[in-house]
Amino acid sequence: MKKYIIISLITLFFGCSSVKSNYNHAPSNIEVKNDSALKTLNATGMDKTLIFFTGGFKNDTIQLTNGSKIIFNKSFTTGNNTGLANYEVVNNKENAKILIRSIDVEFIVNSKRLRKYKCIYVSKIGKQVSVEYSNTFKRFM
Repeated sequence: MKKYIIISLITLFFGCSSVKSNYNHAPSNIEVKNDSALKTLNATGMDKTLIFFTGGFKNDTIQLTNGSKIIFNKSFTTGNNTGLANYEVVNNKENAKILIRSIDVEFIVNSKRLRKYKCIYVSKIGKQVSVEYSNTFKRFM
């Protein structure tokens, strides 16, 4: 009986996580060295990953740390027309830590995942955060 209670508690604990991950294994539509969007965003190197903050943000204060360096700590809102709130280029040789202060959610995207995926999409629905790992660009217009 103890065994079933422990398994139920573990399932409940992990099932109630406020961060859900999704891995998009679609073929890449990004040519890393020649892509004009990556050139514009200064993200052409193999050591760079883009983190996009997409839907659900409304004047949310977010802190993004890459390694030991705080990249930004600011508030932003998802654009109604674009579906994009903000983006940042990070060094994928170091972990990225994202803290969404309005819902008190903090999570780490480890460097192994950052190196594997060129784009990370972070969205928020209520107090739930969704993180999509992808090697494809999404349209924001």
